[in-house]
Amino acid sequence: SDLDLASIFEAVAIEVIEPSLRDAGFRDTHGKFDTVVGVEGRRGINAMSIAAATGIPRETVRRKLKRLIEFGAIVEKSRGTYVMKPGFAQQPSSIARYQESMRFTLQFMNDCLAMGLIRYVEK
Repeated sequence: SDLDLASIFEAVAIEVIEPSLRDAGFRDTHGKFDTVVGVEGRRGINAMSIAAATGIPRETVRRKLKRLIEFGAIVEKSRGTYVMKPGFAQQPSSIARYQESMRFTLQFMNDCLAMGLIRYVEK
């Protein structure tokens, strides 16, 4: 229910893994959802970069980063830089949230189709 918190978590998760995804070897090794990616080899992201990427004030980002650490979603890699906690995405509670989000997304898309807001086009 906290969109800022979700946006900050997503910024951390995406920023620290995205450069590695350009490497075919990394994708081959870690291309499955159940593969845990460790902290080593990932660059961290700082509060200033998160604030710039999300438009959320830096002090709010810093406060919410502390909450994400307390929640166990992220870790501080080095002073002031953060990465997603290894294994967090694979926890049963995280998987349940992803599945719930997918159900909501599917329902939203079906509602949009039913209302004529979008349409299916075959190629």
